[in-house]
Amino acid sequence: TRYGTVTGVQTCALPILLMKNIEQVNKLQQDAQSAIEDLASGKRDDMGSVLMAKEKADLAFQTLLQVRNKMMSAYEEIKQIRV
Repeated sequence: TRYGTVTGVQTCALPILLMKNIEQVNKLQQDAQSAIEDLASGKRDDMGSVLMAKEKADLAFQTLLQVRNKMMSAYEEIKQIRV
């Protein structure tokens, strides 16, 4: 993992990367919700792109959830290590 500095403190880039991915997933979910609302209100009529936006948001969320699960599993393994 790359390291950076935030206000003079050395930090790991992993939390920053995770936050960026969470923000991206949130944006995809908001875009999908907006597309669904627009379709329901008649502002748009392209059902295909609405379904695509919804599937993209769902897939991104499921992928992020799997990353979280793997990280929690790794954390639990690390906690079990005796020093």
